[in-house]
Amino acid sequence: MALRFRQLGVLLFLILGLLFLVTPAQAATPRNGETVTIAADETIDDDVYLFGNTVIIDGTVKGDAIAMAQRVIVNGTVEGNLEAAAASVTVNGRVGRNVRAVGYAVNLGPQARVGKDTLVGGWSLITAPGSVIQGDVMAGTYQARLEGEIGQDYDGSHTALDLNGSVGGNVSVEISPDSSSQTVNPAMFIPGMQATSVPRVAPGFRVGDNAQIHGSLSYTSPVAAAISSSAQISGPVQQTTNVAAEQARQAAAEQAAYKASPQARLLDFLRRWVTLLIVGLLLVWLAWPLMSSAAVIMTERLAASVGWGVAALVGTPFVLLLLILVAVILGITFGLMTLSGLSVASVVGALLASGGLLFAFLTAVAWVSKVVVGIALGRAIFARTSPAGTGSRWWPMLLGVSLLAFGLWALSFIPYLGGLADLVITVLGLGALVVAAWNRWRPTVATPASPAITPIG
Repeated sequence: MALRFRQLGVLLFLILGLLFLVTPAQAATPRNGETVTIAADETIDDDVYLFGNTVIIDGTVKGDAIAMAQRVIVNGTVEGNLEAAAASVTVNGRVGRNVRAVGYAVNLGPQARVGKDTLVGGWSLITAPGSVIQGDVMAGTYQARLEGEIGQDYDGSHTALDLNGSVGGNVSVEISPDSSSQTVNPAMFIPGMQATSVPRVAPGFRVGDNAQIHGSLSYTSPVAAAISSSAQISGPVQQTTNVAAEQARQAAAEQAAYKASPQARLLDFLRRWVTLLIVGLLLVWLAWPLMSSAAVIMTERLAASVGWGVAALVGTPFVLLLLILVAVILGITFGLMTLSGLSVASVVGALLASGGLLFAFLTAVAWVSKVVVGIALGRAIFARTSPAGTGSRWWPMLLGVSLLAFGLWALSFIPYLGGLADLVITVLGLGALVVAAWNRWRPTVATPASPAITPIG
């Protein structure tokens, strides 16, 4: 059922998008502006297309009303269908046929009357006491509070549902156990929409004292619904547990418990230690001058290592985005100039460059920076205990990387401290690596030779 409602939501968005993007027929009435209002004494004898920040229908529309806005408010009468996409859709008047609405908040006020069906997709659906929907209701929202009258069936998919109104037919709902979205209110991402403007419904399924279901109640949920003893349900009540979802939750819980177990932590340490040793051996073999120089820089120029490490960690993602943007701009520019070969070459070249930079950056962050710090640590230990060993390539790296891997593993048992230590080591090693690479490969400017001076006489 969850898949069906996701498909329903996508289909609803596509339908509404097509309605808003097509050119209205000559007989329809298009209107747009900051605030678009159909006055209380105004009657439109045909369909109407409304676009603006706020759309208010106080008068009468004889045909369909199709609206796209920040807010859509219907206080008057729409004798046909209401098709609306907005942050908030509020119906306080009468809709003769169907309501199809997509929005953060879809509200039916106490005086709302819908002659046929209602189809809703979004975050919240609220039907107030006194509201009447004479047909079926299909809804896919995070939360719903149903206190009005529904003439026929209700079919819904929610995380939070309060049913305290009347349903003339059957009720079939799926209650998702995932309440993670409760902590993130989509209103904070919608301009002009206040987070407190929509009543919050607690996760779960509740059937209240005033609920009247004249057919059956079937719901899918891992826990039983809270059904009031005063609720009137004519047909059977059936709960179905989503077996696949329950198995997935159990598997996730078992995996989380395993990751926290001593054997899993020990295996994680061994895996990380061996990987660091392999990467370290390869780097010492293939790039020893760079690694040795980076270890010295980290020891002698600590401030520069920190500064360049932070700059690389923060700046590299922006460079990647810039490369992708350049690829898009060049591709479009050469395409408009009908230079398809250059268009493809520029896009492919920029994408390859960004891919190579991303690979190098992730490798440096995950492994190379740790090897740099490990070499510096190993040299420092050998300098105090066995100065002759500091000239070796291999032993300082093997000792330092091993101690570093063990230290990070031990600190991982302390909340936040392990992650902070890993970040500090990454910044230090990455910054030293950047400085060493710059010193090694920066262009050198040749100093012009002074002209020979021939003595006179």
